[in-house]
Amino acid sequence: MGDYHQGFQVVTDPRIKERDYGNLTGKNKDEIEKENPVQYKLWHRSYDVPPPGGECIKDVEVRVMSFLNDILPTLKPDDVVFISAHANSIRPMRKYFEHLSNDEMCSYEYTPGKIYSYQI
Repeated sequence: MGDYHQGFQVVTDPRIKERDYGNLTGKNKDEIEKENPVQYKLWHRSYDVPPPGGECIKDVEVRVMSFLNDILPTLKPDDVVFISAHANSIRPMRKYFEHLSNDEMCSYEYTPGKIYSYQI
């Protein structure tokens, strides 16, 4: 990682990857909404209704919480952890750290590059 970033560990974990949109992967969300206006809202922000062949946010939450449950007990008081993840993986992290409801977690839009900071 170069001379400026010595003494840290990079961990890649598939549990914090983007949500799998199944049969909708690669399709434009505006087109999906136009073709399937009723289902789109459910697929897009529903907690427990997945798109065809894909994951719902609840599925993402299960794998993200598995990641957090593994990493949090290993942290020491002065550790600094930076997690880079897609918006749908950030949702359950925010739910956990900010004590959000499922509806709150699912409703938020995310700005690319926005940083959320928590002290544990």
